[in-house]
Amino acid sequence: MFCKFCGKYTDNTNGVCNDCAGKSDSLTTPIVNATNNAANSGYDAKYGLSNAIAATVITAIGLILAYVAYAMALGSIASANGIFSFVTFIINVPSIILSIIGIKKGINGIGDFKFARAHNATPVATLVLGINAIACGASTLLINIANLIFAFVA
Repeated sequence: MFCKFCGKYTDNTNGVCNDCAGKSDSLTTPIVNATNNAANSGYDAKYGLSNAIAATVITAIGLILAYVAYAMALGSIASANGIFSFVTFIINVPSIILSIIGIKKGINGIGDFKFARAHNATPVATLVLGINAIACGASTLLINIANLIFAFVA
């Protein structure tokens, strides 16, 4: 909670910090929007942005690996060569791991947005990149599943 007079963070549930509690007789007008004030809480429009950027980059690398594995899976269908199937599997493993990490970081990015939003900050880029990472990670997982089916069934 934040002090309604000075905007500082306080653990007091009455909305007045210890500094202002002693002089509360002279303070009659609370500061407008001091409760959960983003300027006083350390949250701004860039809160969580590095986490969301990392999520997007990680899932993009996973997606690139998934497409490489997809090309290998198509090669294994065309040539009926077992080595392509093995290489496809080896490329799919890090791609799956990266997509899962990216989805987790994307969810964290959305959580960062919600947390900062509760403190009157609006890190929209964090939200957008978090959603992007989740979508990219989910599509990467689907591509990897198709890769494994193509490589080992066909």
